[in-house]
Amino acid sequence: MEPGIKSTIQHCIYCFDVLTAALNKTPSPVFPVTLPNVKTPLFVTYLYKGKLRGCIGTFSFGELSKNLGQYALIAALKDTRFDPISKE
Repeated sequence: MEPGIKSTIQHCIYCFDVLTAALNKTPSPVFPVTLPNVKTPLFVTYLYKGKLRGCIGTFSFGELSKNLGQYALIAALKDTRFDPISKE
């Protein structure tokens, strides 16, 4: 992320909200206005019981509001090293 910008629990909550919406086939939440919309590289990593469960990212700078939700879904559902995350 940009110097001085760090991921927070709010970023994680947004990622899980996006994933939950996709699994429930409901509209994806809007990027929170409380989070800064910066241009930044990003990585989304899911762990389960301390082990890697899904991960995707980019070193390219892109708008966080456009990319965070997309990468949250790719890491959860399309990381070919793992079965897609399910509701269960």
